[in-house]
Amino acid sequence: MWSIDFTTMFTDYLAGALLLVGAWAAYRGNRWGGLFLIAAWAWVTGMMSDSLLYQVEESLRNTATEPHNLLVVIVKFLLWGTSLMV
Repeated sequence: MWSIDFTTMFTDYLAGALLLVGAWAAYRGNRWGGLFLIAAWAWVTGMMSDSLLYQVEESLRNTATEPHNLLVVIVKFLLWGTSLMV
């Protein structure tokens, strides 16, 4: 079962909002749009790094409670890699 609390949901929605604002500003041609988008992707990459490392640590300690833990690690790794590439 996934554990969801306020901070988890808040940071996820904040990351999405930052990406949307940055994309909108870049699309509109604002000077700060590109820099804002870089900052937003840095935030997302940091979130994904934390999430991936936590999941890997749980897997190595054999304390993971996810039913399909290997699949979760693979998906998180792919999302983390995507964040790094951007």
